[in-house]
Amino acid sequence: MLFEMWLGVFLRTLTLMLALTSTVSLRSVIFPVTTFSKSVIPNRFFRGLNGHNSNDKATEKRINLTIFPAVSATSSTSQESNMDNCECNSIMYSGRPSRKAQSINPRTALLGSTIYRVSGEAVAIDEILPGDDTTVAIVVFLRSFGCPFCQELLLKYSREVEMLVESNIKLIVIGIGKPFVGQELITHLQIPNGDQFVFADPENTLYDRLDLNRGVPSTFFSIATPLALGDRFLKGDTKDLGEVLEKWKNAAYVPPKRGQAFHQGGTFVFRGENTIYAHYDEATSAHADIATVIERAKEASTTS
Repeated sequence: MLFEMWLGVFLRTLTLMLALTSTVSLRSVIFPVTTFSKSVIPNRFFRGLNGHNSNDKATEKRINLTIFPAVSATSSTSQESNMDNCECNSIMYSGRPSRKAQSINPRTALLGSTIYRVSGEAVAIDEILPGDDTTVAIVVFLRSFGCPFCQELLLKYSREVEMLVESNIKLIVIGIGKPFVGQELITHLQIPNGDQFVFADPENTLYDRLDLNRGVPSTFFSIATPLALGDRFLKGDTKDLGEVLEKWKNAAYVPPKRGQAFHQGGTFVFRGENTIYAHYDEATSAHADIATVIERAKEASTTS
């Protein structure tokens, strides 16, 4: 049932995108549709299924490239010392991080977690993330392996792997789902060496630690979804999505648990024990701009 709901919203959104013309305001067309969808569903439905507190004022405000002091993944005492004694970079936030998300250091939050290679092998996240300032990593969290927009995102990043390696930047892509599903997706999308950088988080442990967004509103009814799709449509950047949709019926994987269908993803740039960039997807398809992410990673790599 959840899958059918999501598919229905997805198809309506695509239809709306195709109906747009250059003379029509994207926001003026989409906003009434989104408002109507929310108006006919009781508020208690959203409050009960939304992953974040609806009274949290921080979640009511979009944050776009806000600068916060950098925090090192060490003890709190060391953090104060490092801030006082060195010129530390800043964490650049984008998307819609919650108040809780802004209060934690993403790099520290991931320590001690376990994820899985698509082969099924369990591996500590500490072994994968960079351990010193000479290494930079881009860590991308997909909503799930079955999300077509996430499959599109995975395709785009897979084409950048060679360039990232040459720049001494490590790519890590994590999806909600079982490891064997991740392997099936790599094969389905024909991604070379995907098993080297795609990992599975079947229990969404890392998603919870980072406090990535989740809930029915952000999954189905956020204005950010059609706006993100419309932006790509108007830029002519729909080739990868078209490729995904042509064969998506063979890769419409359902997450292991029902509630996992409402999780959102995010993108992070780490240099050693520092968090450089943190994007919290506001809604389905509202991913971090890949060019911006790579630019941040390259800047971090050249200054390490």
